[in-house]
Amino acid sequence: MRLKETEWQEHLRRPNGSVYALFSDDAFLLAEAERALLESWKKTGFSTCQRLYQQDQPWEVLITERDSIPLFSGSRIVILRIENLKIGKEGSTAIQYWLGSPPQDTRLLLLGPRPDAGTQKSVWFQALDRHKETGVFFAYPPNAQEWPKWVARRLQDAGLDTRPEAIRMLADLCTGQLSVCQQAIQRLVQFHSGQRIGQEEIREILGDSSLFSIFDLADAALRGETAQVLRILQRIREGNTEPILVLWVLHRDLTLLLKLQDGNPGSLTRQERVFPPRSSWLSSAAQRLPPEFLWERIRDCVQIDAGIKGHKSAPAWPALEDLALCIAAGHQ
Repeated sequence: MRLKETEWQEHLRRPNGSVYALFSDDAFLLAEAERALLESWKKTGFSTCQRLYQQDQPWEVLITERDSIPLFSGSRIVILRIENLKIGKEGSTAIQYWLGSPPQDTRLLLLGPRPDAGTQKSVWFQALDRHKETGVFFAYPPNAQEWPKWVARRLQDAGLDTRPEAIRMLADLCTGQLSVCQQAIQRLVQFHSGQRIGQEEIREILGDSSLFSIFDLADAALRGETAQVLRILQRIREGNTEPILVLWVLHRDLTLLLKLQDGNPGSLTRQERVFPPRSSWLSSAAQRLPPEFLWERIRDCVQIDAGIKGHKSAPAWPALEDLALCIAAGHQ
């Protein structure tokens, strides 16, 4: 059974299927949907989780688990993460086998990227879609037109009383960065619950210490001030800034620099609402940093993001320091 986005939250109150498949190309939305479903299952007694991963060849295990009797009393959840939806005959057979007779004391959760049209026509996906005990949900990130409304809705859902200009500021500063925006909202709840939220509170949350903010760090990197980059990083780290916020502001500038190199600088800075003196810093950095260098730093951002989310063991702060210094110095 395919679930629409408008039905998802209501469905979570009583998730009556025994098999769910959650798909999204956005890691934040996929993790959020997974967490919400697991919390709903927990309320009905399903709390023990067994995780399987595609790279570990889980198909034989999946077949065995369908017919196994749990060693301990109680209900369990089997979670299978599928990174490549071209699962082959073995994977297709295993999923169809589970669907043939889902065990009553077990819930199966499949997680993966958004399937293309070909995958949705495959035998195993069609079996998921048509099975009466299965829920299939696609979590789509908001597009540019939907983004401000998405931010406003998240603020409202968090119970925050936010001024319109503060909503616009948060939407502008976090454009397209869902996890950064949600973390900012959580910090607003933590520090400003019950208050009328204005622009100053937004800057405070997305900034950091009393002396330096993540925006100061980004500006220093654009200006090529390596010593200042190190000084600011030390202070904002001492202020318990979330690494994801530092990554966000650096990634945002790398993306802007590539856009500046591809388009009309004057028009783009107006469109992105970048004003002097920052617009001149961006223009200078766009001239000194070649596109190949910027793309390599964006790939670094992907690796750092994976580390922050626990998918890699590399510590975040040294990698963020290297990234900021690379931008400032203009070489690896």
